[in-house]
Amino acid sequence: MLRSRLVRPALFASTADASALRGCAVSLPYDRESLAPGEVLPVRQEWFLRALLDARSLYFDGGRTNLGDALLGLSHLEAIRDADGLLGLHLPLTASPDIARLLNVPAATRPPEGSTVISVAPDGNGELRPRGNVPAFRTSTRVYADAPARHYLDVERRLGLRLPRNEAFLPALSARRAEDRQRPLICYVAASSWPPKKDYGVRGFARVARQIDALTGRDFDHLLIPGVDEPLNTHPPLQTLPADSLGLPAVLRLFAQATLVIGNDTGLVHAAAMTKSHVRRGVIGIYGRHSYLRLTTGDPRHYAIATPFAQAMALSDRSPHPGMIDDDWYPRAAPIRRIAPEFIAECARRVLDSQGSLPKSYDPA
Repeated sequence: MLRSRLVRPALFASTADASALRGCAVSLPYDRESLAPGEVLPVRQEWFLRALLDARSLYFDGGRTNLGDALLGLSHLEAIRDADGLLGLHLPLTASPDIARLLNVPAATRPPEGSTVISVAPDGNGELRPRGNVPAFRTSTRVYADAPARHYLDVERRLGLRLPRNEAFLPALSARRAEDRQRPLICYVAASSWPPKKDYGVRGFARVARQIDALTGRDFDHLLIPGVDEPLNTHPPLQTLPADSLGLPAVLRLFAQATLVIGNDTGLVHAAAMTKSHVRRGVIGIYGRHSYLRLTTGDPRHYAIATPFAQAMALSDRSPHPGMIDDDWYPRAAPIRRIAPEFIAECARRVLDSQGSLPKSYDPA
């Protein structure tokens, strides 16, 4: 009997498996796998290359957009920095304060005089800015669907220069090493950029934590990272991170210690997947509205639990912009809180028990 994915309550999948988008991805007009870094490509935008060659310094402005978009947009900056190295330009880099701390570069609240600005904001300007609506790309062996890969390859095509990376298109974030914990840690990210649509809820995460303990028979520390306006109520077995410990450096230190991170589709989940850790088995984002194949880091241990609506957005490679596609039209397919905590806990158990990579997709039902 044929069973449609769109009537299942949720899907669990690796966000790095983009084979479903091969049919709608744009074929690169060159054989990327056969070219060495630095080789000239048969296509380029001369004005884009000239803008880089004429630049005297770079300024990355991540302050006029949300954390998630700023982090995913760093792949555009990484591509330009890789090209800078290949071309021997040695351009100085500054960035807005939050991003500068993450990249360990000089901070500036505004662009230094004469700097070429790179902004990921929708209304961003500057000759080297990233483009919106970059499609998924494909080669004979691979589909590049996540936003960081799309922007990195878009810079490669525009410059006409084969860039060095084949994976890990985002920078790895470092956190100050803390002492090893006596018990393994699971972090739950309850922060959300749109709580009515994208928040699984603190009570829901508490039920997930109890289910994980029951399924695994192990003792975990379960730590909740609340939203800025979230009341600090107690929801056992969750321990709530105090409001004065919600700074990004402190949160990154927790991510570096966590065996698993589970959270709403938000910038902190992207940050968790980007943070270096020697103990982490994976990061699970819960997608209620957006494509888990596009708005993700592309890390092979970054997984998604998606509602049927988010699945539809992923498989059609679309975004639910107001007035065009509204998840309120699909009430049975959209609400994120209809995902059973037992489902999330079983997916978490699979990640915790994995020694290597998980299957490309998994349906506990």
